[in-house]
Amino acid sequence: MVSASTICTLVVTLGPFVIPKVIPKIIAFVRSVRSPSQNAAIRPVTPKAKRAINILTFAFAFFLIASFPSLAPENIFQTTQSRLIIPNDVLFARLSQLRPLTLLDEALKAKFVSLESRLLYLRFGPDVLGTCTFCNPDDEFSYLYYALPMLLLPHLANLIVVGLATSSLIGGSHASRWRNHAVTASLAFLVTDIYLLATYDHSENKTATTLGALDFFFWRMRTLRYVMFMAIDTVLGLVIWASSTNRAFVKPLSAVERQEHSVRMLEAITGRLMGLSLVLNAERSDMSNGGMFGKAVNYWMQEDAANSEVYVQPEVVQAMQNAKSRINLERVELEAKILATGIIRDAHDVRTSGPIYHPPLG
Repeated sequence: MVSASTICTLVVTLGPFVIPKVIPKIIAFVRSVRSPSQNAAIRPVTPKAKRAINILTFAFAFFLIASFPSLAPENIFQTTQSRLIIPNDVLFARLSQLRPLTLLDEALKAKFVSLESRLLYLRFGPDVLGTCTFCNPDDEFSYLYYALPMLLLPHLANLIVVGLATSSLIGGSHASRWRNHAVTASLAFLVTDIYLLATYDHSENKTATTLGALDFFFWRMRTLRYVMFMAIDTVLGLVIWASSTNRAFVKPLSAVERQEHSVRMLEAITGRLMGLSLVLNAERSDMSNGGMFGKAVNYWMQEDAANSEVYVQPEVVQAMQNAKSRINLERVELEAKILATGIIRDAHDVRTSGPIYHPPLG
């Protein structure tokens, strides 16, 4: 393993040359990710994206609980606070004072007669060492073959969670676009996990003279495995949330999607116009005085007659003449013309420029 001093030396030596080149590239990448979203309005999470985030949240909670040390297989060396080279009878005598011995304990007791078996115990865990019937301490890969199915189970569970969360049927387009990245990261971690188990040198524990100096590889990798699952699910949930709310990773719509979106808008407008037409036809179908159309006609006829009577009164005529004398009609007409011209020009600009951003479909 690489020591901390070696890492510090590399950082001090290569840092002044690498950091000035890497930092600007990272900043440029962040700006390129954010720039498309600056023209898009921030919106709430879509229902399908929220469903995918809920699945990832439940998976995160499950992996978090599963990573608790209390749920891990028991490490009898830690339980009894014993060194690796403790005599077999003394080790299990201490264990029997803490709890009754099980069938797995009896199987381990029969195999702890050699130091190699104890080293394999720290590498593969108690279940593999105690239950494997064809494994041989002289062939460590036999234990690896037996441990692979149990190693693949949590990875398979995480792949199922990722597959469900990034399904277009469940998570929508905002989640499905990240499926390849999430599956690739999960498979890469699976290969790395198998590689670390296959290449781990358990003979390093031979030189450990105290309990604290031992490397409990099986238990350490178990915790790290669940932490990595939580990290993958967290990052996936964050990118789905950011892309669905237009905070980042905004993907422009294709020509087909824009056309389909326009067709849907036209269908909605057509439906509303047809509903308004039905209402107007229903009003005009009843021409009697008691109908809606007849009542509207009678109202406006009475309103026009009342206004006509008011306008011919001498007081009203005199007031209107006084008002006209105080108002500059030419200036009012000029301001109205300028206002109308500005409204027409703004409407023409909006129509020719088109919308800046179309929300995704579905």
